[in-house]
Amino acid sequence: MARVTSTADRTVFVIDYDEAARASWVSLLRSEGLDVGAFAAPGALAQDMPPNARGCLVIDLSHDTREGLDLIASLKTAGSLLPVIVLSPRADVGTAIDALKAGASEVLEKPADSARLLRIVRSALEESEAAHDAAA
Repeated sequence: MARVTSTADRTVFVIDYDEAARASWVSLLRSEGLDVGAFAAPGALAQDMPPNARGCLVIDLSHDTREGLDLIASLKTAGSLLPVIVLSPRADVGTAIDALKAGASEVLEKPADSARLLRIVRSALEESEAAHDAAA
C-alpha cells in the first residue's frame, strides 16, 4: 500500500486486490510520467485519501463489487471531484449500471487494453483539473 501525502499534484489512485495486476498498472502509469498511489482494497484508500485530492481513481471490482461501489458512492457523496474508472471482469450491463449509478465515469472490462486505459486516464485527469478550477 502506498501512502498518499500530496494534495497539489494529480494522482492516479489504483485499487486492485491482485498484487501482480496492481503492480502492472502502476508500472504502466508511472512509465507515462504519472504519479500513482496504489492500494490493495477500497478501505485502504478511504483511510489515506487526502481532502480535495486531484487526479482520478482506477478501481478493480473483481474481488468485492459491493465494497468498491460503496467507496465510489461515498467519495461522490463527500463531494470528491475524482473521476472514477471501473475495471471489472464482469463488465456486464448490470455491473456497468451499478458503477455508473455509484458515480463512475467509465467502466472497462478486464483485461483492459493499456493504450485505451491510458487515454481514459489522461482524459479523467483533465476532467479533474477542470472540475477543481471551476470549484475554485
